[in-house]
Amino acid sequence: DWCPVERSHVPSLRYTSSCYYYLTQSIAARIAETLGRKDDAAKFAAGAEKTKQGIFRRLRSRDQTRYDNGRQTAQALALSLRLMKPIDVDVVGDTFVRALALTGRRLDVGIIGAKHLFRALSSAGYDDIAFEILTKPTGAGYADWIRNGSTTLWEDFHVGTSRNHIMYGDFSG
Repeated sequence: DWCPVERSHVPSLRYTSSCYYYLTQSIAARIAETLGRKDDAAKFAAGAEKTKQGIFRRLRSRDQTRYDNGRQTAQALALSLRLMKPIDVDVVGDTFVRALALTGRRLDVGIIGAKHLFRALSSAGYDDIAFEILTKPTGAGYADWIRNGSTTLWEDFHVGTSRNHIMYGDFSG
């Protein structure tokens, strides 16, 4: 998770890579289906399902509530990509909210987490928490940039790097 607020909270490369491999295969399946390439669509869909099951078996806690390290990015990816059984969405969402509470509901993600955090919260019924985090004026975050005089998106949530970067520009759910 590139340019995180706290490096120690970043999920494993194995987890984020597996999630994006799943996402890529899912997108390829939809594209192939749209193009009428049913064999390719089936192949990509099967690969996506196999990857999803691998994540479910190897990178999820035994109680099925936590993915990888259980922090903001890991839980956001799981919810955003719907890596769990539908019956487990609420418990994974609750674990996500607890991970957010550990930072006082402040962002603790890099660009991967930032892209998925707000979508995950909204899709799990936590629009109020998504709005709170987006508008929180203290700590790492978008409102903090504005409070510090920013009129553009920065490269990271720390002062001192590029102040005209789009990499955190996708927070819409």
